[in-house]
Amino acid sequence: MKKTFNIVTKSSVILFAMTLLQGQVFAGGLVDLEGFVFDGSSATIDNPWWPLAPGEIMTYVADDGEECFLDIVKVLGPTVVVNEVIAREVLDAELIDVDCSQNVSPGDVLEEITLDWYAQDTAGNIWYVGEDTVAFNWDEDAGEEGAYIDWDEEECDFIDLIDPEICRDGSWEDGKDVQGIGEGNAERGIIMLAEPGHGDFYSQEYYPDAAEDMGKVLNFRRVDTPFVGQFDNCLKTKEWNPLEPGSVEHKFYCYGIGLVLVEENAGGKTLLVDLFSIDH
Repeated sequence: MKKTFNIVTKSSVILFAMTLLQGQVFAGGLVDLEGFVFDGSSATIDNPWWPLAPGEIMTYVADDGEECFLDIVKVLGPTVVVNEVIAREVLDAELIDVDCSQNVSPGDVLEEITLDWYAQDTAGNIWYVGEDTVAFNWDEDAGEEGAYIDWDEEECDFIDLIDPEICRDGSWEDGKDVQGIGEGNAERGIIMLAEPGHGDFYSQEYYPDAAEDMGKVLNFRRVDTPFVGQFDNCLKTKEWNPLEPGSVEHKFYCYGIGLVLVEENAGGKTLLVDLFSIDH
């Protein structure tokens, strides 16, 4: 749905959207995104709440009672430059785990593949500076050669010009209007604070009508995971998108390890996405 109000400043839009959608006073405060400095020679991301070492592969699994899913996240070695900032590139592949084997197997269906770009400033905050995402609309009548993937061509605003079976909604890059929306260039946001505190909230990405995710620090708590064990004093965050009312994610980051659990809440259903393995 297109917005019906004019953009004055990024901060005012965020505050308006949060007041409108959340209906509550935040215990912490809005993180000011101005004044941070980036090292012009390094793409190292060693924030202990979410370290991203090149070559690391994290596998996440989920089961909604009808289908099993895999999310393979690999931190790549090569770097990219986004709006004059050196960024680490992370490959994220989401698949339907057809045989529920919790491993990539023949016949698994690729739903979406994304290249995410992250950069860490000199204070240790991790920034989200863009993504190139592709969702596939396979032909469900194609037998072993394809399967139906849940995106509606009428709802995809950014269909690939070369291959109309590919949806590129959600793609954005700091400092650019890659989709030609015409309401302003995309702006980077923070994905992980160097020193997260109760109630801190922040923009994770801002690209009008395409990518407007927000994040908030909720608390610190023990987390029990079925595959990688139990951890104390983990960070719990809340993420939501004003463009998708009612869709909320709670994420759990454990110090020195990173993201270990995601609770996806949408339409009254909760899907748990668990860290299954970490390979170096």
